[in-house]
Amino acid sequence: MQRIFTFTFTFFLIIWIYFVYAEVHLEIKHGINTIHSIGIMPFHWDGWGVRPENIDIDKIIIDDLHNSGKIRTIIVDNIKNYSDKVDILVSGKIKSENDGKRYLLFYKILDVYGKILLHNHYHTDKSGLRLTAHTISNDIFQNLTGIRGAFCTRIAYIRRSMDDENHRYLYLLCIADYDGYNPKIIYRSTEPLMSPAWSADGTKLAYVIFKKDRSSIVIQNLVNRSISPVTNYPCHNGAPTFSPDGKKLAFVLSKSGTFHLYVMDLYSGYIDQITRGYSNNTEPSWFPDSQTLAYTSDQSGIPQVYLININKKEWNKRLTWNPVHNQNPKVSYNGRFIIMVNRNAEKQQNILKMDLQTGQTFLLTTDKNIDENPSISPNDTMVAYSSIDNQCSKLCIISINGQYNKNCLDSSESSKGKITFPTWSPYL
Repeated sequence: MQRIFTFTFTFFLIIWIYFVYAEVHLEIKHGINTIHSIGIMPFHWDGWGVRPENIDIDKIIIDDLHNSGKIRTIIVDNIKNYSDKVDILVSGKIKSENDGKRYLLFYKILDVYGKILLHNHYHTDKSGLRLTAHTISNDIFQNLTGIRGAFCTRIAYIRRSMDDENHRYLYLLCIADYDGYNPKIIYRSTEPLMSPAWSADGTKLAYVIFKKDRSSIVIQNLVNRSISPVTNYPCHNGAPTFSPDGKKLAFVLSKSGTFHLYVMDLYSGYIDQITRGYSNNTEPSWFPDSQTLAYTSDQSGIPQVYLININKKEWNKRLTWNPVHNQNPKVSYNGRFIIMVNRNAEKQQNILKMDLQTGQTFLLTTDKNIDENPSISPNDTMVAYSSIDNQCSKLCIISINGQYNKNCLDSSESSKGKITFPTWSPYL
């Protein structure tokens, strides 16, 4: 019982630290281990009227490609001056259309000899300029790497803000562009919200709500904003996650006195208990087969990551052996690696990557922060996570190679709140 109490107390202590002490900024950490060096020429204005303000197309593209960790970009004004420094050149222009109400964005990718490798154009209004810039980044990224870009995806998160009029905290479920821009409030509450999770098709979010200090799991339809209850058992209801095939929802209940994994069939509503015994089992994450879960368990005495097949509940496999803590696993979309939270003997808490084929591990973050809640981009190239440094909470993105530079996006609206539980959307 002492072990169960310690595990439960630690879990809720971490959550309490988030909501009570965190000051939040949005921070992007750029990968610098490159496979391409490309030059970006400023998109020039080609038309009458005034160029749209606050939308720097080439800057958005540069940030996107840097964030992937696979492409190094520099701003160039003339390919002749940079032909020995870059492999590829991107140039483009913006042109007004329809009396200035719409815009045409044209771009082309050239090699150092001036040969056009790719060209395309998009029509948009002013509100769609950022999304169009991200779309161009996707085109460039896929053309150069063969990997589908994830720059048009979004991130859901929980933000706590002060309601000055009523002198109380508001908890907001928000969705923003992957880089923190264009945040929108999906749900608000005067009690805590936790653990948002995207459905496989990106049309729904499952998350945890509290009413009168009692937790429950709900699913919200993002199209019509309707909310459907999932579980409302005594004690803990938490950590929902949709299966990749969209047919099941895994979550954690403690109605038996300890934390255990359960899976609901979303068509029939049938709930199956997956783990049993006296250990606490939490934080499930699906493998691509929609039959296997990685999860956190204290069955060895301390939190470690295990594997279980939902159809063979008597079988489970321990994946991590770090002498301190490994927890909160997230399985990559290709099923080849896991991202998790690692805590060492000095109580430093960082994000760890584990190759499931070789068993090798690699620390993505090494700062002396409290790093939590990792979430992987749908193309497996970036990881979003929350981090606390000197009581300052940050939403961060790091490339999967773990080598990065830091760039704070102070202009983002999401930097005005206290942010926790970031979760990356699938392709939308």
